[in-house]
Amino acid sequence: MAISSRTVLIVAGDARSADAFHNSLDHEAHRLFEVSCLKDALAIVAREPIEVVVADTALPDGTGLALLHEVRRIQPDTMRILLTSPAGLGTAVDAMEHGDVYRFLVKPWDGVELRGVVRAAVDRRQRERENSGLLDRVKGEIRQAIAGAYPELKVRRDANGSVLLDDSEEQSAVALAAS
Repeated sequence: MAISSRTVLIVAGDARSADAFHNSLDHEAHRLFEVSCLKDALAIVAREPIEVVVADTALPDGTGLALLHEVRRIQPDTMRILLTSPAGLGTAVDAMEHGDVYRFLVKPWDGVELRGVVRAAVDRRQRERENSGLLDRVKGEIRQAIAGAYPELKVRRDANGSVLLDDSEEQSAVALAAS
């Protein structure tokens, strides 16, 4: 297995699922972590940057959905994939609508489909990272261009980066008009 910076965490609730995950993803160019319970998965998420988490719905110490919800809180940019039974389809769709899950697969899943979904998740995460970098660069270039064109302009920003408007001139004009 080739090692890459693309890290995938597999959380399988039983040995049969773990073997199927391993066989489906072992030859991919990902760094794989494989665990069987929520506690071990959260320990890895706490210490490692994870690109993709694939979690089985039923885990010995909780649910895959609870795990993915916690992963979202700890590492919000991690792509989260849930494996569910046909009976849990409604819950999986609801989780997608609320943003806890990027994708879900219905058991029994196909190894080719699983590889494709994991590849798509890794690629999407990589594109999001690249887009974020480009956006930051463009924002910096715009700030520099404005500062160069209008050196007298002093732009103040709040903690979120939003521009704060100085309305002192407006208040002075209102005061003059009122007098």
